[in-house]
Amino acid sequence: MGYRYQPNKDRDKIIRKLGYGHYSQYLKSDLWKEVIKPKVIEEHGCQCFVCGWKKGLQIHHMDYNTQNLSGQNTNNMIPLCERCHKKIEFKNGKKVGLEQANSRLTDMIMKRKGKKQWKPKSQRAKGWAKRRKNRGRHRTWES
Repeated sequence: MGYRYQPNKDRDKIIRKLGYGHYSQYLKSDLWKEVIKPKVIEEHGCQCFVCGWKKGLQIHHMDYNTQNLSGQNTNNMIPLCERCHKKIEFKNGKKVGLEQANSRLTDMIMKRKGKKQWKPKSQRAKGWAKRRKNRGRHRTWES
């Protein structure tokens, strides 16, 4: 999904202090890939915070501060699957601001509360296929 980069000046200033030229460079670093990201995922049970999906997890920063970006503190960072992460960060193909993304995240969590965990179509289809197969096969009493 193509989108126009919207700079976050505070985040970029911290990234430069940490020795990285740009946020994308930071995300490719060993600090991010081998220390921070795995730690956040493990702290939250290795699943999406919203739907429970366990594959392709990404990290959503609810706040950009020196402690989070340096790995000293993992508060305000949560794992999200790609699907949920796109839902909170994009609207009509455009990236939304951090405040709006966090608001959308809160809304998604509240909507999911009490609902069953999301399952991929391949897993949901098994139950329906079985029901379709058995449709019309009612037992009848024979006398």
